[in-house]
Amino acid sequence: MLCEKVEHYTPSDKEVYMNQRQLQYFRERLLMELEDLNMVTAHHRAGVQSIGTSDPGDLSFFETKMAMQLTKLNHYHKKLKQVMLALERIDEGNFGYCLLSGNRIGLNRLEVLPWATLAVETQEMLERSPHPTPCPDYRFNFSNQYNGLSAAEICIKNFSYEKNKTILSGDIGTTCV
Repeated sequence: MLCEKVEHYTPSDKEVYMNQRQLQYFRERLLMELEDLNMVTAHHRAGVQSIGTSDPGDLSFFETKMAMQLTKLNHYHKKLKQVMLALERIDEGNFGYCLLSGNRIGLNRLEVLPWATLAVETQEMLERSPHPTPCPDYRFNFSNQYNGLSAAEICIKNFSYEKNKTILSGDIGTTCV
């Protein structure tokens, strides 16, 4: 049912950015992703529960298999959290905008990564940053002391790497917990 609605519409730059139709489109995409992730995590959870042996010779094999299953399960749980946070951003009215700079994330990026939290410019600056897992202390705190800097540069300048550690995990491939 959701697939039919999503298949017949593609967001366009010719429309008003993040209009109701685009928001509904991304909500449906995220709900489908959530459904898929729930099925996959249930499968991996069952796989973890079924691993077992009474043979000491096979113990190493089963421990390795268990570790792999738990790693996959952890990955899917993190992705599940990112999808749920994206759905919350739709409800709050700030979906599609960079959490650090406030700039548009862009339809092309959201098509590929609907749970994205950062605009491409901000993402690239973070990847060049000396800290691999930056976590913002605050957002949109601009003042005259930053004349000439872009919004993304200002946000990066204001990072506190020890606080608010969950915002960026979906974009930079690492998790701040």
